[in-house]
Amino acid sequence: MSMIGRLYLFFQSRFLKQMMIVMTGTGLAQLLTVLTAPLLGRLYEPADFGLLSLYTSIISVLSVGIGLRYELAICLPKSDEEAGRLLLLSVLVAAGFSAVGLIFLSCGGSGLVSGGIPEKLSAWLWWAPLSLLSIGLFQSLSCWTTRREAYLHYSAAQISRSAVVNISQLSGGLLHQGFSGLLAGQLLGQIAAAAVLAVKTWKEQPMFWRTLFSLAEMKQTAIAYMRFPLYSTPQILLNAVSQNVPTFFLIHAYGSTVVGWYALAHRLIELPLSLLGQSLGQVYYQRAAKMYQELARLDSFLFVSTAGLAACGLLPVMLVLVWGPELFALVLGTQWTEAGHCAQWLAIWLYLGFVNTPSVATAQIYGLQHFLLGYELALTCARILVLFWATATMTAITAIALYSVIGACFNAFLIVYVMVYGKRKQSLQKMAGQV
Repeated sequence: MSMIGRLYLFFQSRFLKQMMIVMTGTGLAQLLTVLTAPLLGRLYEPADFGLLSLYTSIISVLSVGIGLRYELAICLPKSDEEAGRLLLLSVLVAAGFSAVGLIFLSCGGSGLVSGGIPEKLSAWLWWAPLSLLSIGLFQSLSCWTTRREAYLHYSAAQISRSAVVNISQLSGGLLHQGFSGLLAGQLLGQIAAAAVLAVKTWKEQPMFWRTLFSLAEMKQTAIAYMRFPLYSTPQILLNAVSQNVPTFFLIHAYGSTVVGWYALAHRLIELPLSLLGQSLGQVYYQRAAKMYQELARLDSFLFVSTAGLAACGLLPVMLVLVWGPELFALVLGTQWTEAGHCAQWLAIWLYLGFVNTPSVATAQIYGLQHFLLGYELALTCARILVLFWATATMTAITAIALYSVIGACFNAFLIVYVMVYGKRKQSLQKMAGQV
């Protein structure tokens, strides 16, 4: 079948309809963010966004492996019982790590940590365990809704999060709360999203969850999927470090205002891309896992999905590349013109990161966790070295540009590698079937 024929079937499929459900919820959530961005840009200073970015970076690094990545395996088992045990396992692990964080802060850890961060931020460290728990719960329940194809539940949670975040942050700005208003809104939104998914998941199958808990069977499940904590957890931790490391380098080299430019540019450029990327990734992983179990042509599905994303994301990226500074100054005010220059470089990296969404999911299904770990280690080292050199000798925009180019090159390599691997794997399966 020709490429055009494959794309036609892709856009006529049930897969696309499910993707549209997720995209509608995500789109409405992000529309609220876009509509409030000009107001927030005038109610808060760039330094406030810089402090929020620092807190978010810390929580992002700590939360990505909060469930030891067992939640990522929820779509893979054939039985709902085994998948349900993976969900319970990831939630219990997340709760355990959050409790450890609270104990650490209670035993004097807050004093140790606060010495390396701004004073305004140190007072909010006590809320970090709650942030971690809500994020861990949301991540686990999101994977369960993906397995169950309950995409309306996921969309409702996304809309709830965005509404709570933006209403709270606008209220904080009107009350002149500064950074505290931004951070409180972020935390309340995380809690709201997790609560929506938890309630809907419980109401859907209350008897199923009451009878599922078994320590012996959960132990067996944990051992059977040990490759996820062994490889995926350090891999995603490295990814979080490499994604958030600019915040730490930029705030020490150039100050919180530059971090504010970077953070807001990253946030707004990612919005249109993640609208499609998250929607496709949410549906793609469940569908691809099922195709792999049935020995279907996963390599073709990967290629068509990647090509579709590349085509859909090209227009918004080109707009930013050509008119980034002008757009930011027009929408947010002239004090954000430099953020538009940041956005021009970030767009290159974020576009290829958006396009590689199916490749990352497919690598997990193929069992390439060890490859992803090595890839992430190389990427993190390259980014840290570049930022260490650039922030010491160059301007802020140049440092951000080099960081973005490194990310773009690695993303392109990952896409090509997974596609080639899938093609070879499909050929081997075909040869084995003929024999």
